[in-house]
Amino acid sequence: MPHRNALNLDADHNSAIREEIGERLRILLSKEQPRPPQRIQHLLDRLNSLDATGVRSRNRRLRGTHRH
Repeated sequence: MPHRNALNLDADHNSAIREEIGERLRILLSKEQPRPPQRIQHLLDRLNSLDATGVRSRNRRLRGTHRH
């Protein structure tokens, strides 16, 4: 059963609405996010490199074995 408040749009209106939504999304999503401060970026880069080499998980395991 069709929704009683449904809009019956013709193909031209449907296309125009989709184009407008797409254009607005392109504008919103294309805005560049500001970069974090240099110190924070350095720490993030360091974490990424440690994760890539597995150093963080090894250190965590080692710290866990020294607890009493």
